[in-house]
Amino acid sequence: MKKKNIGKIFLVTFIKSFIVIMVLLLVGAGSYRLTMMYYRATDEEGEESGEKFLNIVGDVTAGEVSSNLVYKVSEDGKTILGLVLELFNTKNNNLDYVTIPETMRFTVSNEMYQRISVVSPETPQIIYISRLKEYFEGDAAYEYGVILLQEHLGVDVGYYTAMDEKEFDAYLTKREVDGAYVLTDQAKGEMGALAEAKNWEDYIEERYQRVKSNLRIKQKLKYTEALTNMQPDKVYSHVLAGAMVDGAFEADVEGAGRLYRSILGQASYTVSQDQAEDLTGASMGKNIEILNSTGVSGLAASFQQALVQDGYTVGRIGDYTGGAMEETKIYVRKKGMGADLSIYFKQAEVEVQKLEKGVDIQIIVGMTDVPS
Repeated sequence: MKKKNIGKIFLVTFIKSFIVIMVLLLVGAGSYRLTMMYYRATDEEGEESGEKFLNIVGDVTAGEVSSNLVYKVSEDGKTILGLVLELFNTKNNNLDYVTIPETMRFTVSNEMYQRISVVSPETPQIIYISRLKEYFEGDAAYEYGVILLQEHLGVDVGYYTAMDEKEFDAYLTKREVDGAYVLTDQAKGEMGALAEAKNWEDYIEERYQRVKSNLRIKQKLKYTEALTNMQPDKVYSHVLAGAMVDGAFEADVEGAGRLYRSILGQASYTVSQDQAEDLTGASMGKNIEILNSTGVSGLAASFQQALVQDGYTVGRIGDYTGGAMEETKIYVRKKGMGADLSIYFKQAEVEVQKLEKGVDIQIIVGMTDVPS
């Protein structure tokens, strides 16, 4: 009887254990199935988010200012060797090139980093421009470059054009004095021979066969009429402000904004860049007075600090007693002064005015220059 009880107990225990094991197996299989369904859904959502993210710049149109980020790409297509922001203003027919050093490094904002991590989880938050092709696959790298630089520098970048190094070098070359990219003699000659819009259309269509761009050729051709008034010998070149830090270039973001506004605020170029007066020194050595019309404490002092750091002489700051002004005014004793100071302000007008003795330039800071 005792042996029978032991056998019965063993059998019951075995059956219970078997049932428990089967339940655990079923639960595990169900959990695995649910997990795989979740990841598939997440991947699909990530792909959709990535596509939507790229569509921010993917469908671009021609604007009043052609803001074109031009990439110089290695022959194997793996490395960014050069970078230039090409700005063509159809209002005054000015063409400018701003060189962005290819060694540029910057930190992506947390919000932007979360967005790009959805489509490229391996991308670091500290970006090196030359490695864009390592972070993102295919031509998408150029579009992400547009997005990232636009956010970091705070300037408008409309579209991109990517050229292999041979094509790029036939078009642009580095100026020895400051490293800025300038038009080659070959490019100047070719552009100078394009007298009519139809000539420009043929030129652009031919070049588009050798480059990559997210601006459709139909949109690009909208610039041909204005390009007939552009003079290749009056194209200006600049270098983005910044400094080398531990072997990488770090941009002066505020300086980039000032340069961008200055370029777009210029009148039509009437002389070549070599012949032009050095505007960066037009107000150097002049006695500058800064008055604050906004009532915002410390505003005049902040502009004084920025100007003095750049080598200008600010003799006095104070409050303006004539009431708040909407836009900043730069009053100068003689024509030719003050033009180089306008880049420090969002909307500043330069006017010749009779000033107090000892004051060459008077700046009255308006409401448009109150920090937001």
